[in-house]
Amino acid sequence: MKGILAGLVFICLSGMSLSANAWVYGENLTIVEVTEWQDDGEVLFKLSSGTICWIPGAEKKMYSLVLSMFATGIKGHFHCHDVEDNIVGVPAHRFHRVVAFR
Repeated sequence: MKGILAGLVFICLSGMSLSANAWVYGENLTIVEVTEWQDDGEVLFKLSSGTICWIPGAEKKMYSLVLSMFATGIKGHFHCHDVEDNIVGVPAHRFHRVVAFR
């Protein structure tokens, strides 16, 4: 009985760790829209798939990359967190990483 209970607990915890690392993922996408507010607030960007992601305004390197990709139309594979946040009334996913390519 203890073995069955331990197995069930393990399965439940494994499922929780998998859901904690869920992503909104898109391949070969471009950035079609960028929205920024004054005072180094969050930056929203919309992907060609329709997904809206966000980055904190303080992340200057990532912000520069997003603006460069938007201006040049370079495609990328995007990972944003699965959890949807409310950024100034806009539902958006926290940006995690991008692989940019030509």
